[in-house]
Amino acid sequence: MFLQDMNSCYSKLKELVPTLPTNKKASKVEILQHVIDYIWDLQVELESKKNQSSAPRTPLTTLNAELASISVENGCSDDRIMCR
Repeated sequence: MFLQDMNSCYSKLKELVPTLPTNKKASKVEILQHVIDYIWDLQVELESKKNQSSAPRTPLTTLNAELASISVENGCSDDRIMCR
């Protein structure tokens, strides 16, 4: 059961990270490398936007509510943290 959940989460990560090549099978290590790189790119982008404007930040409670509704729409159960 745990292994199925982990494989499901890796599949979800593959769907969410646009830098993963779709024409070849990626190993779990490659998936994680792409996830890390993608998060890093997003952080850099956020920092550059933050320096350009002083727009107020969206509260985390709002973001969490939006993510929860997306998770439910995509069929992720509450017990799979990676899918949130």
